[in-house]
Amino acid sequence: MRPFCLTLDSWTGLPAGAVFDGYAFQGADVILGAEGFAEVAPRFDLPADGAFVLARPRPDGWEIAADAAGYRHVFWWRNGRDWAVSESFLELVSRLRARGVALRLDPGEMGAWLGRRQLFEQLTTRATCVAGISVLGRDETLRIGPEGMSVRQTPRLAAETYPDGLRAFLETWLGRLAALRAADMPMRVHLSGGVDSRAIAALHLWLDRQLGPHKRCGLFCSGGGADREVAERVAAETGAALNALGNPPRIAIGPEAALAAWEARAVGAYAPVRLYPEVQDPDWIELSGHGGGGYKQPLSPGAVRRQVWLMTSVHGFYGMGDRWSWKRGFEAQLARLAPEPGPAWMRWQRASRARFHGAQALVTRSQVSPFDSLSAEAAGDARRGPQMRARQMHYDIMASLAPDLLDLPFDSAAKAPDAQHRAALTRIDRLELHTGRVFGRLTPPEPGAPGPDPLRLVLERVDTGLPELPSGAVNHWFRRELRQLGRMIRSGASPRPKDMRHLHSGWLMLRLMELGVTGWPGGET
Repeated sequence: MRPFCLTLDSWTGLPAGAVFDGYAFQGADVILGAEGFAEVAPRFDLPADGAFVLARPRPDGWEIAADAAGYRHVFWWRNGRDWAVSESFLELVSRLRARGVALRLDPGEMGAWLGRRQLFEQLTTRATCVAGISVLGRDETLRIGPEGMSVRQTPRLAAETYPDGLRAFLETWLGRLAALRAADMPMRVHLSGGVDSRAIAALHLWLDRQLGPHKRCGLFCSGGGADREVAERVAAETGAALNALGNPPRIAIGPEAALAAWEARAVGAYAPVRLYPEVQDPDWIELSGHGGGGYKQPLSPGAVRRQVWLMTSVHGFYGMGDRWSWKRGFEAQLARLAPEPGPAWMRWQRASRARFHGAQALVTRSQVSPFDSLSAEAAGDARRGPQMRARQMHYDIMASLAPDLLDLPFDSAAKAPDAQHRAALTRIDRLELHTGRVFGRLTPPEPGAPGPDPLRLVLERVDTGLPELPSGAVNHWFRRELRQLGRMIRSGASPRPKDMRHLHSGWLMLRLMELGVTGWPGGET
């Protein structure tokens, strides 16, 4: 069974009514699935937090959008009045080729998928490896009218001061989590030994202390070692339950659905290979500290230039690519995000790194990440002076919600607040709780039939297809690492997703060749 994948074009026309898939937040309210959206549709405004895709009629045409974090990707193409959009990069390429649209590779963006550094694990700009196809930015929507399709900017939230922004962030998320509690939805709050998860766990502790513990909400730690040791210490010292809820029910969707979900949601957008024949019951919410790294202290302009140069130097390391065209596009992307290099790099971490990495968790579970939200972004962007120090915003959250968390150990002494952090703490007192409502529910996927390991299927297709690639597309280093990876997988080992990025690059190139995309090295020009 293929996952839901919004795909529309000017040839087949628009749907009869609004289409919504996923979950969203509006104020303190929680909107789950199409049923929930139908209840709030007249008052649903963009931008909105969550993980959703939306197409709806508006007075001046049709609007197509995704959540403010960009977890649900919308790829788009236009030529005059012709246009096409899809959540799946390959589905969009396939749809256009079926209509006879000629498509060529963008060598700069294809070379990024063949780069060597971890920063190339996801799309780095709004361009893709097929010229003319872009991914919708987190601050953009599409509008379809009589003249065709246009891209519109969506205003983001802004805070006048950092304390104002921090208060709005805390009260917004307390209201949302209180709504989920009131609806008696099971909610697990991730806690590790680090700072990101502890800041988010402070939201849970504040509600426990104000409203009393909830039998279906609690902390959980899935790791071992220092993570487990610290999580157990924090739970014991704060009186919170750890791992009391147990594990959520799992649904076996089967290898065919796992492969279809990977191709639809990851290929062309995210390189680490994650294939999940099982998913969690979507009614179980997992609260995560993901995205907290986007609020670190900004790099200096010189440090940003060094990062860009390092990326440029290893662009196309494993094969084809035009590193200089990629560099121009990447620098234009940074300039668009902020006028100064340091803040621009920090926003790129949120707009690209956190966006595409966080989106993959949503393939298997209903993960909610408060740091990847409009109110967190507004608070973070309002910081000034000492408020910009690394982890200061995290400590401010703890100081406002559960100050005792600041005095408990982390998995590294370097993560504990020092005297300067404590002197610069911003504490928000007298927080107001406005509990929202939950509308609708998420529909679990249908169970699937068992079958062969989908990872083996991907490996075999890439292995057998490599000779089909034109000379110069990939090099000796790519082929050598792919052989090593193949030996590991066939021996029964489980490589880390990021160590299997060559499977993504190989699959992507072979699929584009099958679909008739031109512009390969030594091929048609």
